[in-house]
Amino acid sequence: MCTLALGEIPTKQLNDGTVTPMMGYGTYKVGFIPASASASGGVASGEGAAAKDVVKEALQMGYSFLDCAQFYGNEAAVGEAIRESGIPREKLYLASKVWCDNIHEGKTAVRAQLQKTLRDLGTSYLNLYLIHWPVPTKHVAAYQDPMAMGRAEIWIV
Repeated sequence: MCTLALGEIPTKQLNDGTVTPMMGYGTYKVGFIPASASASGGVASGEGAAAKDVVKEALQMGYSFLDCAQFYGNEAAVGEAIRESGIPREKLYLASKVWCDNIHEGKTAVRAQLQKTLRDLGTSYLNLYLIHWPVPTKHVAAYQDPMAMGRAEIWIV
């Protein structure tokens, strides 16, 4: 197994001073395949324990940037892996994405999903919170509430 010490993955300083790792670990289909994923045949499958073990191993290998999402269905298992890793939160870069069902429902649903993501990941903040799949005429308004909460760095381009 190839491992890197935490911090060995190159980083990039953004214009606002934020430092982001240039390589991250994506958690899509890690321990869980969403029902609407093309390869699932319309049936969700997998178990959280496998996701926890895989993500924990990624953290042990030196990954510090975890790319998560509501749609992936495994944020609670990712949170368990983070807790069990013993790596301090400030050493991690956590990104998540809100799915179109909540965006379509509006700001309240997006806020509720952000709160659930924070609980599942076991953190009080995200480094990056994204729109996973925009909903025309809805996605800008849906982000105004989480921005006001100050729980994520959000850029609308």
